[in-house]
Amino acid sequence: MRNLVLLFLRFGHFILFVILEIFCLYLIVNYNRKQRDIWANSANIFWGYSSEKWNDWTNYLSLQDNMDELAFENAKLKEKLINYELSPIFEKDSLTKLNNQYELLTARIVSNTTDRPNNYLTLNKGIKDGVQKDMGVISKNGIVGIIRDVRNDYAAVNSLLHRRTFISAMIKRTGAFGELRWIGTNPQIVNLGSIEKHNTVVVGDTIVTSGYSTHFPPGLMIGTIEATELPSGNNFHDIKVRLSNDFGALRQVEIVKNLKQAQQLELEQKVKGE
Repeated sequence: MRNLVLLFLRFGHFILFVILEIFCLYLIVNYNRKQRDIWANSANIFWGYSSEKWNDWTNYLSLQDNMDELAFENAKLKEKLINYELSPIFEKDSLTKLNNQYELLTARIVSNTTDRPNNYLTLNKGIKDGVQKDMGVISKNGIVGIIRDVRNDYAAVNSLLHRRTFISAMIKRTGAFGELRWIGTNPQIVNLGSIEKHNTVVVGDTIVTSGYSTHFPPGLMIGTIEATELPSGNNFHDIKVRLSNDFGALRQVEIVKNLKQAQQLELEQKVKGE
């Protein structure tokens, strides 16, 4: 109480001045139509501007949530499209009746490298989200890599820019398939091998996943043929593929869950052991 009294003794004149100014302003606005209209108009402009800035700020804060929601919706649409294309004709009368083989889980990249011989990505999804080793990873522009290791909250991915990442790929126009790998030089170029010389190869041909693995469904974009040659005495084309993905700009990806992966791997292991 003593401090409050001292405050009024020290600043009492100024406080009284402010109170009187507010009271005078109230009288002017309340009893003069013109001033009241000016006040109302100014107040509307001020609150409109304030509301606009507040909405901009709240929209900015919720931007990541909106992006995550949009990525989730896109993943579900892509998931339905993949399963639709893999389903028999008699099942295609309704998307709800499809025998789904693939599910897509959205994830954000929290770490990424592109300048090493063996490059990795770290995703913000892990065991608790149903992620497992050997699942494929894709983005809106094409394939990204294969999950190498998983923890409770994170997953490590062998990028396509990794010397030990081998992808079964094919030329979309002809169906000829081979093995895609990176030789560790240009992060935009990979090699496509094992395409026999009797196959026609044209610069600009689209390269997609073959579907001959448990990692990816068939037909996913990989890139286009940048250059090709058939060395003398060689039975296979030397093909350079320009990737459709810019690995340095990746932010959002999708993890491919092959619901029949374990069944296929078990069967293949049994056949190999015979």
